[in-house]
Amino acid sequence: LLKSPTFLRFLLITALLQGSHAAYYGFSAIYWKANGYPEHLIGYLWALGVLAEIIMFATSRRVLSSLGYQSLFLIGAVGCLLRWSILATTTDVTWLALSQLLHAVTFCVSHLGAIRYMTQQLPAEQVIPAQTLYAALPTGMVMALLTALVGVGYQQFQGQVFWAMALLVLPVFLVRVPPRHSESLREA
Repeated sequence: LLKSPTFLRFLLITALLQGSHAAYYGFSAIYWKANGYPEHLIGYLWALGVLAEIIMFATSRRVLSSLGYQSLFLIGAVGCLLRWSILATTTDVTWLALSQLLHAVTFCVSHLGAIRYMTQQLPAEQVIPAQTLYAALPTGMVMALLTALVGVGYQQFQGQVFWAMALLVLPVFLVRVPPRHSESLREA
């Protein structure tokens, strides 16, 4: 799989989409607390994001069934641009709540695109290795690296680091993961 240019594109896209959550996962609660929000409200905001994610997962078969993996990646990227721009520009609780609802798009739709790609474009014998690499690289190592980098940036720029997360997803609009034919998969 790591010799396949198509699969490497897939890893790049998912690394950008999932990695763009580094500032959110690592520093949003700290940032909101520094802006005067009590811990219980921050907990509610996080719960709202999780609830939005659960609802999207529960309704995704009905709501997203007609969309291909590339469309899901693009929808996730649009959601990321919108969400990280909101978090970079305001700490108003209404906008924070809206940004938390976007977790259904930024994380969930992007993840569903990844799952759809792996299960629909790869032969059965490559799905488990692909899921392993997806978990280890984009959502593991890349997320850890970006969290460390964002931590350095957060010390100086606080909420402005969300702009970096928005910029991070821009290549997703340019990189495509073309459909693969079963013959080329067996050669890869």
